[in-house]
Amino acid sequence: MTLGTWHIQLTHQSGGAFGSESWQKLYQRYLEKWQEQDLTDSDVAEALDIHTFELSTVDATVAAFKARQVFPAVEYTTQAIPIFGKPSPNPLVKSAHILQHPPVYMAEVPDFKVIGSAAFPIVQEKCIQPQYFTPETWETAEQGLGYCSVRTDINLVGYANLGELVDHDCKVISLVGNGAINYAHWLTEFLPQIVVLKNAGVDLSQYQILVDAQSYPSQLESLYLLGIKREQLILVEPFSLHHFPQAIWLSPIANVVFQRPKASHGVGKDITSAPDRAIYHPHALFALREAMLNKVSAEIRAKQPEKIFIRRTRTNAINARMLVNEQAIEELLVANGFVGVDPSALSFIEQVTLFSNAQYIVAASGAAILNMLWAPANAHVLVMMNDTRYANYWYFGNVATPIGQTLTYILGETLEAQLGGDIVHSNFRIDPQALLDALQYRGLTYVVNPAQSLDDALQEVLDLAIEQQNAGDLAMAEQLYHEVLAVQPNHAEANHHLAVIETHTERLAEAIPRFELAIAANPAYEQYWVSYVDALMLAGNVDKAVKTLEIGQQFGLSANTAQQLAAEFVAQLEGQPPQNVASSGGQAKPILATLVPAYKHAFIPQLLVSLATQSYPTGQIIISDDSPNGEVSQVIADPALAHIVEKLDITIIPGPKQGTMSNVVHLLEHWQQASQLVHILFDDDILYPTFYAEHVKAHTQEAIGASVSYRWFTNELGQPYAASTVPAFVQHSDNQVNFIGSDQLFASVVPTCDNWLGEFSNTVFTADAVQLYKRSRMEDIAYYGLGDVGLLLEISLYAKVGIIKNYLGGFRQNAQQNTVNYDSPVFKCGTVAWVALALASYKLGKISAQQLQQTVQLIQGAVNARFQQSADMQGFIKLFNTHAPDSAAFEQTFLPLWQQLLACKDWLHAQQIGQFA
Repeated sequence: MTLGTWHIQLTHQSGGAFGSESWQKLYQRYLEKWQEQDLTDSDVAEALDIHTFELSTVDATVAAFKARQVFPAVEYTTQAIPIFGKPSPNPLVKSAHILQHPPVYMAEVPDFKVIGSAAFPIVQEKCIQPQYFTPETWETAEQGLGYCSVRTDINLVGYANLGELVDHDCKVISLVGNGAINYAHWLTEFLPQIVVLKNAGVDLSQYQILVDAQSYPSQLESLYLLGIKREQLILVEPFSLHHFPQAIWLSPIANVVFQRPKASHGVGKDITSAPDRAIYHPHALFALREAMLNKVSAEIRAKQPEKIFIRRTRTNAINARMLVNEQAIEELLVANGFVGVDPSALSFIEQVTLFSNAQYIVAASGAAILNMLWAPANAHVLVMMNDTRYANYWYFGNVATPIGQTLTYILGETLEAQLGGDIVHSNFRIDPQALLDALQYRGLTYVVNPAQSLDDALQEVLDLAIEQQNAGDLAMAEQLYHEVLAVQPNHAEANHHLAVIETHTERLAEAIPRFELAIAANPAYEQYWVSYVDALMLAGNVDKAVKTLEIGQQFGLSANTAQQLAAEFVAQLEGQPPQNVASSGGQAKPILATLVPAYKHAFIPQLLVSLATQSYPTGQIIISDDSPNGEVSQVIADPALAHIVEKLDITIIPGPKQGTMSNVVHLLEHWQQASQLVHILFDDDILYPTFYAEHVKAHTQEAIGASVSYRWFTNELGQPYAASTVPAFVQHSDNQVNFIGSDQLFASVVPTCDNWLGEFSNTVFTADAVQLYKRSRMEDIAYYGLGDVGLLLEISLYAKVGIIKNYLGGFRQNAQQNTVNYDSPVFKCGTVAWVALALASYKLGKISAQQLQQTVQLIQGAVNARFQQSADMQGFIKLFNTHAPDSAAFEQTFLPLWQQLLACKDWLHAQQIGQFA
């Protein structure tokens, strides 16, 4: 639909959200301004602030500015891609294909403009389109979002809703464009430009470098490794417009279709599935590969693992392309000598180093696979994906082929579609045997499947248990299910059947978390969701049941079944009694209090529901509202939450707005030890209904200072995707609760810098023990930045810590977290605090000199990788290179540097209000 030559979404500045409330407001504004005026197209464009540019080509730009050819056109032949598991419905994978990438040119150009996140650079008011760009096969991100209309028929591009034009007086090189904040696109389309220009003789120090303002720290680190200084960077916000007098223009080093036309409408799914939709110039890839591998010595490379499995970390709400049996696949690969890694937790140079010796790389389809750029030329890359013809099977293959690596696909069963039914992003399950077959095909001999014989044995026990259950011998069946779970605690079927027995015998507090384990192991199986919802309703957890019905439909619960379940208990909703009536006989001193240092208001409703649905009575709940404008308090006051809030004893106090530690200490001061136990619950974390019951039970079994339960890592919706790793001495213990002393705790945490314990949200403290947090010091050495693990270590010096071997909650990964902001004082303190903890531990005699040195070496590597350019970290870098960690000179030099780094408002304010200044 157009108005003259302009799309209606541009002239109304609506972003294409036709019919929405925001669209209506903009439409009315448009009518009020222009309803009675007869304007030409150009007048309308100017009045509505639509920026128009000519479309131009690479060839025209080369001719206009006498561009120099950097690389010639290159032709290479793709591999025929072996497929294992499910057959591929795309017939093209069976054949090799000849591809050609155009030459690469560079030129000094005047009058240069950039639109943040947009695809086309603009030279003298002309948008330069990539060589293979056509509207029929290639949609830019700005088109999909409604900011842009590309009219090749009249050779014009129009942009609406752009930020104010910013004029700069400097020469630039632009690394801005579609997908620039995606790791895969960054490695193949943007970062190599710096190496190409540097190798072509360009003095990069004379230019400012344009990068997306949302770039991740690892991306900026990659630039620093190539000699770019922090002060050279200009951060460009999405869809802001910037003008520069001069720039170096480099023609595309890759022609990659960012998204297909009308992708948001679910049409044309096969447009991006052809071999030529992702083409890279091999010379550019080789240039980047050589530049980065030269940063790592051959000796260090030789020590890296040869077999790597990449875990697919999920930080987005949709959880797309999820390998649902990832844990089982990892266990199988580990048994065959693979090392499981999460590249998102590593710095850039750590990723380069880790993959530099890899002979085999196995991963679910995702950006982290592009770390194969650092692997040897004869490496084998095996990609797991759902069985769809619509994915681009050559996105990774066209990188592997020029390098000399092989690519293999293992296709799994499609489970359900995400992103509005887009099968490209469906979740899937991989057949372990198909993976083993693929590894053998690629030359890995003597592969083993240790789970096969074990699974056969467990299946025999499981079959016998089901037989006994059907015969009515519940006691024998229960015993047999426990035998299965002793070997495989997350066994879906055993957990489900045992939970059914526990439900029938009115042990809902045990059944509910067991149903949750079954669902986490196999979310696609509908009966697990049905049984879980039934148990929640029997327990009176109505709100949790309703939420489960919503979440379940994203996985294995059909809409029809969900409607039937809802109809069965809708009559109960009106008369549901309060779920958390205290059973303590009206004792004056509640046994438990919950302290919530609140900042992120978006998750407050879920937090309140989780507190209201606890099987153990919640006591006083104190919420310190640290949100910028009281958003947390506003959410709690929402009438829609009144039926939840009225069940809880909530006190809201204003937060100090100085930082997280300050807010926690502020809560502790207000609480004044008004209960025997206290739980510090962060606003975005997740509690399961039996959390408090299990923790209180642990505190009644033995005199401990704190109890810690297992926790899942979850996506933004709260769906588990990974489990926390615990030491073998805990995992292999027969006890449901392990009571651990300081020797084991210090030895398992400090030397490896591994906080396997978790954080405050999965811990319940005694009133006395938690007071140690106010000062956060051991041996008078502060451990700010690692307050959670530091506090638990300090507590263990005076009392044991109970480890509950049950998953009672989740650590929610979400976009509002700041845990990888390398420039923040908290992140810097959180890194160096490991050295502080190690020094205190060494002085206490809890770790050896060798273990102290091990800790410092680990942190030295992290500091060198992350903070090489930070002025406030130079003293630590020098210290690590000059003094032995167990020497007096090391401590004497470290402590003043540490005190200087600690001088942030959060730490200082917390010390002040905690009366330990």
